[in-house]
Amino acid sequence: MLIGDEGALIATGTLDRFGDLIRRAAVPVAVYSATGSASAVGTVFAVSFIPHLIMLGVSSRLGAPNKARGSLIWFNLARFAVSLVMMALAIRGDYGYRFLTTIFILAALTAVIEAAFGTATRLVSQQSAVADTQKLNARLSTWQNGVAATVGSPLGGWLGAILPPVAFAIDAVTYLLAALTIRWSDIAKEAASRANTASHGVAEAVRWLRQNPFNLAIVFTTVALQLASGLTLGNLIVVAVDQYGLPDWIFGVLTLIFTSTGFVGSLFISRRSPDPVALLGVAALPSVIGYLAISLGSSPAVLIVGLVALALSIAGWNIASAGRMQSDPPDDVVGGVLAFWRSAGVAAIAAGSAIGGFLIDATDTVNAIVLSTVVCAVAAGIMALGARRERTTLSFADVS
Repeated sequence: MLIGDEGALIATGTLDRFGDLIRRAAVPVAVYSATGSASAVGTVFAVSFIPHLIMLGVSSRLGAPNKARGSLIWFNLARFAVSLVMMALAIRGDYGYRFLTTIFILAALTAVIEAAFGTATRLVSQQSAVADTQKLNARLSTWQNGVAATVGSPLGGWLGAILPPVAFAIDAVTYLLAALTIRWSDIAKEAASRANTASHGVAEAVRWLRQNPFNLAIVFTTVALQLASGLTLGNLIVVAVDQYGLPDWIFGVLTLIFTSTGFVGSLFISRRSPDPVALLGVAALPSVIGYLAISLGSSPAVLIVGLVALALSIAGWNIASAGRMQSDPPDDVVGGVLAFWRSAGVAAIAAGSAIGGFLIDATDTVNAIVLSTVVCAVAAGIMALGARRERTTLSFADVS
């Protein structure tokens, strides 16, 4: 063993996220520069909607304790190979059906990786006498949503506008390094070898969620926030160019501001160790302010203020919701719960991007942002009431 369990998990998660963010930032810039169509940008994101739904049951099974390690290795290698195909297509300037197909396949592979990664996190936490799931998740969130995002998103945005093939080449290399990191460690090996608890699928996970209303509310709010994010942030390149009159290369600067703010916010929130339920109750509120500011503004300064509010909101939500969804479900359904929760969120952001792209082409850019504001406001209100009820229930249980 060359790398410790926790170090390997953090390194792998950071590399995975780094590659994903480079691709997610490079693709819309490259496609919009080539086509000039918001619908085309939205469609590129939407192709990840179907594979995540198809992979729901499969990914939860492959995220079972005795399969998590192998899934992390082999499916990262598969993503490496598919990313090389995307690089070749970008070299040829082919952003048509074959390009969309590669993104479709990557989305399906990513669904498996997310389920396996969540299970590996849980196993490593159970083996460690120092770090529990909440602490490990906080470290992962800091590296994934902080360090990887701070570098990956702006780098992908800049390369997407200038050298798209290089962006996809870096994307491929990160997946290869992630697979090798797992191979060179013993991550989750001991727990996998003695795991005797069957991991149930998504149907059982949904049944468990229905019996736990607050966790179901977390899934609903995640879907709403991701839908709103897709409507506006999924089409940020279009918003920047059309509504604010900025050049396309500025997308890298905007993503740097967004991700840097999220990084600082993650550090601040993690170190303060707030009550997770209380944080869940308020985390969505800054998103409402952010989308409202972006919809009303015309100055780049207003756009930056809106992005800062959104970044802080997303940072708080990611930390609190991921910790809850990894620690609260019982061992036999945690894989299915994570698969359902993550896939529903990704499907929502993909659907939002497609809807936003077609709405922008059919009407105006501001309408997509206004719709984001409304969706977020509804979700924030429901979550605030749910958190208040959950805290009351916990307080009553403590007294009893």
